[in-house]
Amino acid sequence: MKKEIVYTDKYALILDIEKDIEENMFTLKDGKIREVSYLGQDNGNAIIAHLPLTDAPILEGVPLLPSFSWSQQDDVEELASNYIHANSSKWSNNTNEVGDNYGSFIEGYNKAKEKYKYTEDDMWEIFVRGIGVVKLEQKLSVKVVFDQYIQSLQQPSRPTHFEFENVYRVKSGTIQEHKEGKAGYEYYELKTTTNLQGHIELVGKYLNL
Repeated sequence: MKKEIVYTDKYALILDIEKDIEENMFTLKDGKIREVSYLGQDNGNAIIAHLPLTDAPILEGVPLLPSFSWSQQDDVEELASNYIHANSSKWSNNTNEVGDNYGSFIEGYNKAKEKYKYTEDDMWEIFVRGIGVVKLEQKLSVKVVFDQYIQSLQQPSRPTHFEFENVYRVKSGTIQEHKEGKAGYEYYELKTTTNLQGHIELVGKYLNL
């Protein structure tokens, strides 16, 4: 199950717009997080997972998202795995052959990136030629804007979605629950773990879609 991540100044949030709102639940309304003190009003959307982005406090009772470190660089190992899978019919089931192709893909990919990588000086030269700047004072003025843009490109991009891992469960139940039709069914629940600080943390992976 994939869910879009909603960002505020201090949090990354996962919302559930269909979840019934209960007292003491945290919700997001008009871009602000609030703890529901009483029902009967428009309390916004339920927050089902969160991650403080700064020194903001943890929302007690709401599971945490895993910490993330996201960059704009390609995941070459994932690309290599996808390549091997897509072309598996071309090779035998020999483990060494598959491993050789996997390693060759990574090495070739990294070499290609190294060969065709432009430096910031190259980009600056192309930029000033393209806009026709020749005077020194003009170049100095434009360089400020150029540097700001380059810096923005180097900033890690934030993931847009989180894909939850699920755990398969069977509700066996008591004899009475079976009589009431409240047992004997299958369902999935979100997989969680407990981090080093003792907080409940969801298991899954970040995506950039």
